[in-house]
Amino acid sequence: MKGWMLAGALILTLTGCGRQEAQVLNLYNWSEYMPQEVLDRFTQETGIKVIYTTYDSNEALYARLKLLDDSSPYDLAVPSTYYVSKMRREGLLAPIDHSKLHGLDQIDTTLVDQAFDPGNAYSIPYLWGTTGIAV
Repeated sequence: MKGWMLAGALILTLTGCGRQEAQVLNLYNWSEYMPQEVLDRFTQETGIKVIYTTYDSNEALYARLKLLDDSSPYDLAVPSTYYVSKMRREGLLAPIDHSKLHGLDQIDTTLVDQAFDPGNAYSIPYLWGTTGIAV
């Protein structure tokens, strides 16, 4: 199941995005999906400190975000594709300003403009893959 979730992982902006004065990015992601070296390099290259919080299921992500108010500490979250529509309908996501993103033209076109988020208004493909299990 986790392999299926990995296949659909997306980075999403949340309603609290951009509200902080300090150069901090609050990232809510799956456990062990982002090596510390990547976070350190991001901070080194941008000067933006990353506060990395993890969860172990879409249900845990969803429950935590539902409990938060407008002072949400998360700028980005990474749910599976099948949670994007649900979260969008419930107002848990903010539209993405594509003019502030670089490299969108380099994303595999088969991964964009999917039925769960037409036009990628609320999500951007982050990672795709499969997991094999040998028995």
